Amino acid sequence: MTVTDCGKKLKDLRMASKVYNRLYNDMKSSLYKDATLLTLNKKVEKEIEMLNELLINDELEDSYDQNTGF
Repeated sequence: MTVTDCGKKLKDLRMASKVYNRLYNDMKSSLYKDATLLTLNKKVEKEIEMLNELLINDELEDSYDQNTGF
């Protein structure tokens, strides 16, 4: 995965997390306090954390390598 791909995926996952949180907390929603939605949002948050770690640790394909300068 490249840095650009990772950024796009992070953007999409953050948007999904916002939607899941709104549905989960909206008292007028049929999914209000739905356990499945909560589980799904936790999985999305874990994926976001993992991708952030990859970005921070420069573990993506086109990340800068301090040893080679590329």
